[in-house]
Amino acid sequence: MSQESIQRGSTVFSSICAACHQPHGRGIKNSIPPLDGSEWLNAKVKGVPVSILLKGLKGPITVKGEKFDSEMPSKATLSDQQIADVLTYARKQWSNNSSAITADYVAQVRASLIDRTEPWTAQELKSMVGGKIEKEEQSSSPFSNNTQTIHKTEAISAKITIEPTHSESSSLLLIVAILTLIKGVYNSSKK
Repeated sequence: MSQESIQRGSTVFSSICAACHQPHGRGIKNSIPPLDGSEWLNAKVKGVPVSILLKGLKGPITVKGEKFDSEMPSKATLSDQQIADVLTYARKQWSNNSSAITADYVAQVRASLIDRTEPWTAQELKSMVGGKIEKEEQSSSPFSNNTQTIHKTEAISAKITIEPTHSESSSLLLIVAILTLIKGVYNSSKK
């Protein structure tokens, strides 16, 4: 993670995210969830915040114990680098100190979600990671390199693999299995 990435992310955040989530990252009471301390933004499974930016989020969600019921539109028009930069910025801002997200990671998550057209619900995202969104352990330094690498992915039947020392691998495989199941149910309901 570089200082340049954080600076670029700050620019994206200011122009696209700050109006709703506010420059201080605390959101808008009873309307827009906070990013400061958010378990969703700081999720151990980085695919969670990436998926939210790529496809959007609708319906009820609980963040830091507070319930919100609004819709976040997809930001899929942003480049992989812009999404990586803005998420890295936000994951390092305010009281957050989670690891960086790379453009390669975003590209691979984007490829795995190519057929999804609907925004996520909080329940869908939670079920893909075993029923609970867990925050990443906070790094000791805001610039420590605690990134995780995706080695390969294939479009909708993605086989996402994390280095064996990371606990994300089983969660990401579960996400892929559920996405494949959702796609099958959706396709069969269209017939």
